[in-house]
Amino acid sequence: MMADDESTGGIVESSVSQSGYVLVWTVASLVSFAIFFIYF
Repeated sequence: MMADDESTGGIVESSVSQSGYVLVWTVASLVSFAIFFIYF
């Protein structure tokens, strides 16, 4: 039971982490495009 709970928690955490990375990557890309657009 403990192993199952730990594995489930790990999967949930990894999913949240992946979503966070995608969000950060998207924001960084938008900021980069904004800076590029402003300076050029």
